[in-house]
Amino acid sequence: MVIDIYSREIVGHRVGAREVDMLAVELFVDAIARFGVPKYVYADSGAAMTANALTDALTVRGL
Repeated sequence: MVIDIYSREIVGHRVGAREVDMLAVELFVDAIARFGVPKYVYADSGAAMTANALTDALTVRGL
């Protein structure tokens, strides 16, 4: 789930059978497409959130 830290609005969510880096990338790409690029991204230390695929996708978008 992606939550806006200021409004506490849920801006993205996904349910999957397991935690996979490409699903995390899709989650963030969809949320950014709908709501714009955030100033900050905070994520837990799960494998998908620390994966190179997500880091690369966020870096391309200036995060």
